[in-house]
Amino acid sequence: MDQQQKFASDQNVARFVGALQTEIDPTRRTSLRSLLLEEENRLGSSLEQLDKADRYIGECQVRISRLVTLIGKLQADGHDPRPSERLLKNMTELHQLLVSYRLIVVDVLNRNKLS
Repeated sequence: MDQQQKFASDQNVARFVGALQTEIDPTRRTSLRSLLLEEENRLGSSLEQLDKADRYIGECQVRISRLVTLIGKLQADGHDPRPSERLLKNMTELHQLLVSYRLIVVDVLNRNKLS
């Protein structure tokens, strides 16, 4: 993969991750997950991809933590937490997807190291 293709794939990954954070339509989410996995597969397994996965996972964890706090405040103040709960569900699913991807990258890197 040349640098231009890599750049485009990196941008697509960022766009799909962003869209998965807020998309609520199940059909669209399924499509976005598939597109994300295709781009991640195109990028392969490298230390650079591992670093990017770690960064996305870290950002997800921060957002999840903030949402949990926000939902607690909304409930305590008598406000409807459902929109925030939907966003939390999206973030949790995205986090799981990114962690799974990270495990695949680590596995490939470990197998390549042993070869």
